[in-house]
Amino acid sequence: MTRNQQIVKSIYWNTAGAARFSGGLQRIDSTIPELPRRLSFSAIGRRLVFACGLAVSLCAMFPPSALAAQDCHSEIPAAQLSGAGEFRILGLHLYDAQLWGSRLPVNYNTGFALQLTYTTSATRERLATLGLNEMKRLAPTPLPDSLIARWRNDMLKAFVDVAPGDWLCGVFLPGTGVRFVANGAPTATIEDPEFAKAFFNIWFDPATRAKTLRTKLLGGGS
Repeated sequence: MTRNQQIVKSIYWNTAGAARFSGGLQRIDSTIPELPRRLSFSAIGRRLVFACGLAVSLCAMFPPSALAAQDCHSEIPAAQLSGAGEFRILGLHLYDAQLWGSRLPVNYNTGFALQLTYTTSATRERLATLGLNEMKRLAPTPLPDSLIARWRNDMLKAFVDVAPGDWLCGVFLPGTGVRFVANGAPTATIEDPEFAKAFFNIWFDPATRAKTLRTKLLGGGS
């Protein structure tokens, strides 16, 4: 076997389909194509240098810190996990939830973050509709149509379509409103304290449809 063929064999094992066994790499047989005579060692070297340079450039453009999802609760000083649980309807697992707070128990006087990690797919329109339905149901007095329309528009800006594994997070900003984050990327800040409380009451209100989850989030169960 020529030196050029040995080089190609090495490249093949490290790129195309190396099979690893407990004793090491399995030898490949005569299926390795013959190296064209006109492809010199220097040409291979130039291609390898180009490939390595491209890889380094991509790493510089997208460093690990930029690719990694940000913590949903990074804006909460000294964030502590209040509780976590899952939400199911008729046995269907819809999402997992975590509640983080700067002080425990969580309340509307301090910052907190509620993160939902979805196990099913849903459009942002569907999420907004379901959320608004609960906000209207739990409101102490009927909400004006104009307010509902404004809140729906705000939610459509803040929400995104989700698939299994995606997460959305609401960060409560006392006296200001709520900031939304989707998979580590901020989407919108709704500067409306009334909206913020109505939104989080979907989970915190004693009349919530997620009573078991509420208990776990507020630290009342494991």
